[in-house]
Amino acid sequence: MVLYLHGQGGSVAESEHYRPLFPGREVVGLDYRADTPWEAGEEIRAAAAALKETHGTLTLIANSVGAYFSLCAGIDGMIDRAYFISPVVDMENIIRGMMRQAGVTEETLREKGAIPTASGEALSWEYLQYVRSHPVRWNVPTDILYGSGDAMIPYEAVTAFARANGARLTVMEGGEHWFHTAEQMRFLDEWIRRCEEAGPGSGPLIFTERLKLYPATAEQMAAAIAAEQDENLKAAYSQMREEALRHPGRWEWYAMWKIETADGTPVGDLCFKGLNDDGTAEIGYGILPPFQGRGYATEAVRAACQWALRHPETTAVEAETEPDNAASRRVLAKCGFRPTGETGEEGPRYILRRQA
Repeated sequence: MVLYLHGQGGSVAESEHYRPLFPGREVVGLDYRADTPWEAGEEIRAAAAALKETHGTLTLIANSVGAYFSLCAGIDGMIDRAYFISPVVDMENIIRGMMRQAGVTEETLREKGAIPTASGEALSWEYLQYVRSHPVRWNVPTDILYGSGDAMIPYEAVTAFARANGARLTVMEGGEHWFHTAEQMRFLDEWIRRCEEAGPGSGPLIFTERLKLYPATAEQMAAAIAAEQDENLKAAYSQMREEALRHPGRWEWYAMWKIETADGTPVGDLCFKGLNDDGTAEIGYGILPPFQGRGYATEAVRAACQWALRHPETTAVEAETEPDNAASRRVLAKCGFRPTGETGEEGPRYILRRQA
């Protein structure tokens, strides 16, 4: 069974869109009536309990504030897997933003209890106090889809939630909070299909037109080290894995990233060699010989750098390339890197800075 929870202004009819994405499973939407997390939570908890008892396995798809209501419903013990689309994961930040926009102080809201705003949304002291006294907790294998153009949910809030809860985050470049255009819906559909194929995971998951990128697990890194014949690479991979294990909360900055085609064929890997104090991250990458010359390196490096430079602590990505590696220089140039005039251990250094 798949349960769909719509966002504000949405409807139960939206669940129809997801039925072709889950063949062999029934998809139902919950037309919850409440607009507060404590009341909506009761409706969601009752529905989830009934579906779990009847069907055994329950997948949740929750959109926008529907995700927040599900986080407040205490249902993570009933849900086997979840998909969050543009999830509201920091409601206090949203309420405080509404207060600033309306020129309402906390003292005034406490005195009046409720204040209508020009947007039609009323500010509520009771709602704010509930949010503060009920921090969200979630222990479900979860995939999150976020649009880089989301004007409602800060990227930092989504990444913080993903890190704290072991969720896997996918960002659509140019996506909005409300996924509604044909391009956005195609991306959403493909995201669900690929996540279903990949199974539950954690860390970022990046989709390009042809590729999928994700940080390898500790087990995958151990297997790669054991299979490596080149002693120098084996030593480098071992050091990388040790660094990754020392930084479990920032695993993706030290782990080997897998580069695969949409059907799961491995074509290469890349890595970030940590995040320096000055906000620079050094990237390394390689494409397997049978797949070279197809533009995979450019596609993967560009996507990985977009992910890295979206991180609030990152100011630039650096790379080194051997002096006679013209192909690598072309990749870096296509991705926007510029020579620094410096030379590192491997050769000339190139840099890609965050745009102001």
